[in-house]
Amino acid sequence: MRKRISAFFSVLAAIVLLTVPASAASSGSTLKIICADAGQVIFTPPGSTQYAYRYGPAILIDGDRIDIWASAPPLVSNGVRYGNDSIEYIRSTDGGKTWTGWKTVLYPTLNSEDQWSTCDPGAFKYGDYYYVGYTGSPEFRTNPDKEKQVNNLFIARAKNPEGPYEKWNGNGWGGDPYAITRYSGDGVGCSMPSFTVKGDTLYMYYVDQTHPDQDWNSEGNISVSTFSLKDPNWPGKQISNDRCKNEPEEVKYCPETGKFIGFRLLNGWDYDSYVSVMESKDGINFEKTTTFRSNFPHYAHNIGVSGNTLGQLDLSITNYIGAAYTPTGDEAWWGHWHTRLAPLYIKTESSATTAKPTTTKPATPTTKPKKPTATSPESKPVENPTSDAPSNEASEPASGETTQALDTTSTTRPESSAAPVIKESADGLPVWAYMVIAGGVFLLAGGGVLLYLFVFKKKRVK
Repeated sequence: MRKRISAFFSVLAAIVLLTVPASAASSGSTLKIICADAGQVIFTPPGSTQYAYRYGPAILIDGDRIDIWASAPPLVSNGVRYGNDSIEYIRSTDGGKTWTGWKTVLYPTLNSEDQWSTCDPGAFKYGDYYYVGYTGSPEFRTNPDKEKQVNNLFIARAKNPEGPYEKWNGNGWGGDPYAITRYSGDGVGCSMPSFTVKGDTLYMYYVDQTHPDQDWNSEGNISVSTFSLKDPNWPGKQISNDRCKNEPEEVKYCPETGKFIGFRLLNGWDYDSYVSVMESKDGINFEKTTTFRSNFPHYAHNIGVSGNTLGQLDLSITNYIGAAYTPTGDEAWWGHWHTRLAPLYIKTESSATTAKPTTTKPATPTTKPKKPTATSPESKPVENPTSDAPSNEASEPASGETTQALDTTSTTRPESSAAPVIKESADGLPVWAYMVIAGGVFLLAGGGVLLYLFVFKKKRVK
């Protein structure tokens, strides 16, 4: 009797294992990512101003809260212009229905290593602090590809995403900034940091233009540096540095798949701009998985992909991609760019059955995002303005905590804004369907065991 029951449950276990596939969170799965819809416009430049933009958004999601930092025109305070770019901030607390006004939160420190720019933000939160990394320049260069030390990478922190921020000074926080990655070659430098956390290790991806013949518009190489966040002085103690394969511009670690997900803009500044998606197990060697064009803006440049507060791609929340773009592709208004935020539709698939993506047009090398140039001579050094009274040139006035509906004249976001994340097996059935099937199998099995015991016992009684 015991042998028969044991054999029965062995068969049952085999049925269940065959019926319910391996978890989509296994390393054997891959992600298919597209834009769920066109999303919403989160910045529309004033029609009368040329230099008005919010490019390269850094996006963090925390429940219904969305925090966004982006490159903006320079801060002007008391008649003094601070460099060539600042970083402005906007927030939604209702999942993107309403937003605060744009507010300047980071700007160059005069007479310092970042005195000409704070741009290309990347962000994450760890412990009590929000960290914002950025590209900084000691001088404005009219011919940057021929001069050394053009761009370096810096980082600042604050307990509130609106600031006040304190910059890393080489030994601690506050005072004049000191680069966490310093470039000393003959090329353009390093720029555009992207952050993601795995465990207690921070991965910082950035454009590393190391060749003498590279300029602002040439193809950049992507490097990754790692830091241990357990060390309170981690910005000054880099663990490793490697060059990435396939050059992802934005990278997010996905805990559910155990992989790093990379995003790269192709055909930037072109009508046929689109995004290539790639994956990596080690965060260094990336393999292309798919591409998407639909619902992504034409003439796009300087993308940003959302993460949770750790900069991770969390499949349980709605994720977004942001991009600056020109609706008509007309570059007569250089620096006159819109910014769009679109939700992402994500599903898991078995990598063994996922076909390699194809494109209708051969992929062309991505170009290094162009930088706005200064339109006024260098200002005389003065003391830094107080953070409570900044004004911004060629931008909308900040509205503080008041919320407002955004200009969505191009495209409106539907009421149902959630971008579904559907986990699927190779044959397309969702995991819940297999759970139902498995439950039915167990119910039938239990009934079968009872019936078997009843019949067997009845026979023995006779």
